[in-house]
Amino acid sequence: MRKTATLQKIGYRKIIYLLVLLSATIPMLYPIGLPVIVTKQTQDLYEYIEKLPSGSNVAIEFAAYAGMYPDAQAATRAGLIHLFRRPLNIVLWHTTADGPMLLSGEMKYVKMGNRVYGKDHVFLPYVAGSEATTAALGTNIRGVFKSDSYGTPIDQIPLMKNINKAEDFAVILVMASAGGNEEWAVRQWMIPHHIPVGAYTISITYPMLIPYWRAGSVIGMTNGVRGGAEYEALIGSPGPGLRRTDVMSSVSLLYVALIVVANVEMMREKRPKQ
Repeated sequence: MRKTATLQKIGYRKIIYLLVLLSATIPMLYPIGLPVIVTKQTQDLYEYIEKLPSGSNVAIEFAAYAGMYPDAQAATRAGLIHLFRRPLNIVLWHTTADGPMLLSGEMKYVKMGNRVYGKDHVFLPYVAGSEATTAALGTNIRGVFKSDSYGTPIDQIPLMKNINKAEDFAVILVMASAGGNEEWAVRQWMIPHHIPVGAYTISITYPMLIPYWRAGSVIGMTNGVRGGAEYEALIGSPGPGLRRTDVMSSVSLLYVALIVVANVEMMREKRPKQ
């Protein structure tokens, strides 16, 4: 009775708020590593990249917006880590003005190893034009870009010597798009040039891509923070995705525990007194 009186004096609402705060803060500071179930779409994307032959050319359309980026950050970072971990040739360009700033923040987490800029990866600058630009890049990259992000002429970059159109790539990956870019890639690269499309995308875009994935037009995609956590688990590199899913899981477990405690307490109070 004294315990109940003390709790009532403090206030159940304050106690619940404190428990929620702790269950959210502790996993954020000290990730628990609660398991996540990897969806088929995320698994397909991971396996496709994992099975690419060494030396394959990979095109990345980096379409990140700062406002939408928190939902795509985990998948984007994990995707970059995975891609640069493998012996692949990467050509990346930006379709948003925010892209170069956001990419520079993520590249800090990528281990470059023996990779040499210009020989096995190239960063091209921001270019506007939406779907028309995606189509133009599929037919003639030099018709869109004359130099890379650092001002080096395209023809002076060793990696770009034999790369100039969609057919020179094994796959095109759209990263952090807020919607539309994946469909542009399907219409302008997959359909006319038969180049597979993959996506590291935000949650509101994910449902739109399901029909493309089922039809085989998209090889696989991630689903916002949850998909990012799945991809982090697949590559064995915990990051913001698993940290956030830890928070969601721990708070959900707290809710279940509170419901159980409340029902037990209610049953105890209703029990006839001897």
